[in-house]
Amino acid sequence: MRMIGKYLFRLRTIQDMYGEELGKKIDDSFEDIKVKCLNDKCKEYNIDTQIPAAGGGFIYCLDCNQLYRVPVKYNEATKYWAERSKSKKKSVHQEIWVQCSDNNCKDYHHHFQIREASLPLRVCPECKLKLKKVEGKVNPNTEGSGIIHPDKTEDNKKKSSSSFGSGFFVNKEGFIVTNFHVIKDSNKIKFIYKGDKIDAKVVATDEQLDLALLKSEIKNKDFIKFSTKSPQKAQSVLVAGYPFGKIISDDLKITGGIINSLKGGGNNTTQFQLDATINPGNSGGPIVDKMTGNLVGVAVQKLNKDFTKAIFGAESENTNYGIKASQVKDFLEANNLKTIVKRDKLKMAELENSTVFIYSE
Repeated sequence: MRMIGKYLFRLRTIQDMYGEELGKKIDDSFEDIKVKCLNDKCKEYNIDTQIPAAGGGFIYCLDCNQLYRVPVKYNEATKYWAERSKSKKKSVHQEIWVQCSDNNCKDYHHHFQIREASLPLRVCPECKLKLKKVEGKVNPNTEGSGIIHPDKTEDNKKKSSSSFGSGFFVNKEGFIVTNFHVIKDSNKIKFIYKGDKIDAKVVATDEQLDLALLKSEIKNKDFIKFSTKSPQKAQSVLVAGYPFGKIISDDLKITGGIINSLKGGGNNTTQFQLDATINPGNSGGPIVDKMTGNLVGVAVQKLNKDFTKAIFGAESENTNYGIKASQVKDFLEANNLKTIVKRDKLKMAELENSTVFIYSE
């Protein structure tokens, strides 16, 4: 682990930022230098912080994304990074798929992920030539992602812009919770309720938590209740949703498992890890306690097998993540929506009637 700014980073993360060789040097370095953020509007303005003496690269203030310094040898990378930070269109941690730029390299067909800002500094591990972005392939760690066919036709553009997922009622007034990435960039949102196509509008979103609150005009009878208890390791849970949309069938799918960890990837304490199966289309669906049916979390993503194979040499098995119910509760209450707390026995019909298939047109 290595302190950069105010945060600890793993070696692999540092190598994603700086490249294999420099990343290792930074991780091994014991010398630090003090720098200050020069953005007078930032809360970290003029406060000493530490960055590695081995080179700044595109080290940036983690509060405002402004660069601390621009070493000459990283001009290409820093210029690119500064443009990205200025536009603020994508996360500073945006990941992309890459491959070797030489089609004669034996690793040419090996795709792996890096942080997009580090692309100018990275080389192929096999032949040491530059890497290039794999067009049409997106970050698989978020539900609903995978290979996109980059066809230029208008018809295909419309298809690629559509999305689908799951959601669930949180009261009797037609309010539905789902993931932000399910409805992001959607012009017209609909959901299926008792066989009918119902319109929904976005009431509130939290991109950081990946949550969205929708409102419809229907008065539903069933909804998911909350609990006063926190999730526990080895707790038995059920995941309800519509994996792969309605291509497989229009029946609600339910999978079971246990909570494996009380933290998500990167020690994210707003999430937990579970082994109940989650697939594209499950996003936004409820994760409930197997005994009571109370909300434990919201299905959000799975760890991609290609990613773990590229990094660790082994495919991940049933490594999935949910947003904790406490975060959902805070999100709803911050948007003036009360949550209903009730302890009861699981009623399967109630779970089925509370969970909906969401899609955009």
